[in-house]
Amino acid sequence: MFRAIDRSGKAHEVKIEETDEFTFKGCGPCFDFASELADISVGSVGSGEGWSTVLTRTDVGEKLYASALAAGAVQEKAISEKGLALAKRLAANKGKRFESCSSELNVTGIKR
Repeated sequence: MFRAIDRSGKAHEVKIEETDEFTFKGCGPCFDFASELADISVGSVGSGEGWSTVLTRTDVGEKLYASALAAGAVQEKAISEKGLALAKRLAANKGKRFESCSSELNVTGIKR
C-alpha cells in the first residue's frame, strides 16, 4: 500500500500494483530492494516514526555501524517483529516483481 498524507492530515492510499505507470522503469528490473548486496542497508520500511531500519550485512558493515554507535553518531532502538516482517515481505515481493518485469524489459543474464 502506498500512502500519502496531505497538508490537512488526510491520508490517501493506493495499492502498490496501481502505481506501476508512475514507477521509474529502472526500478522494475532491480531485484535488490533491501540492498542485500550492500554492507549496510538503511530504509524506513518497518521503522517507527522518526527512525530508520538499519541492516548490517557484512563484517565491514557491522564494524562501521558499531563505530557509528560508539561515536554517538547514531542511536539504536530495536525494530518490532511486525516491522521486520513487513520489510521481509516487501523484499520478497520485489524479487517476484523482478522475475515478472525482467522478461518484458528484455533483461537477461542476471542471477539472484
